[in-house]
Amino acid sequence: MVERSAATGRRSQEGSSSRASSGEDGDARAEDSGVRPTLAELVALRALVQGRRAATRGRFGTAGHALSPLRGRGMEYAESREYAHGDDARHIDWRLTARSGRPHTKLFQAERERLTLLVADTAPTLYFGTRVRFKSVQAARAGALAAWAGVRDGDRIAALRGSVR
Repeated sequence: MVERSAATGRRSQEGSSSRASSGEDGDARAEDSGVRPTLAELVALRALVQGRRAATRGRFGTAGHALSPLRGRGMEYAESREYAHGDDARHIDWRLTARSGRPHTKLFQAERERLTLLVADTAPTLYFGTRVRFKSVQAARAGALAAWAGVRDGDRIAALRGSVR
């Protein structure tokens, strides 16, 4: 919504950076100038991802919360198959072997630790934007949200920034 100020005759857009910088909202946008992201703004974005959780099935320690598509040594049971020469005898599924009359072995889902890699382009082409904020600030906010989601899920976080000239 566009409003015209009676004193100055200038137009201002509701929710623009002039209102946000005045501190009327009292939230993370209070310090949002739209030109440069502030540390307080990026830290305040953590609250946005706290309530949203991804489903995880891993239960044990920090060895990995994400199930790998690879079958291997893990704690999560995946399936059983017929025993093949060379399979580990410790993983024989004795109940299925007794029912079928043929030896079967258990396969487990390996758990892996995930890495969240954030790649940020800092080229001058991002230093433009809308009335609210530069695209570089929006990219920083999106990266912060992705990083906080990774922290919430127990992932390792790595970041890389740069540009090609």
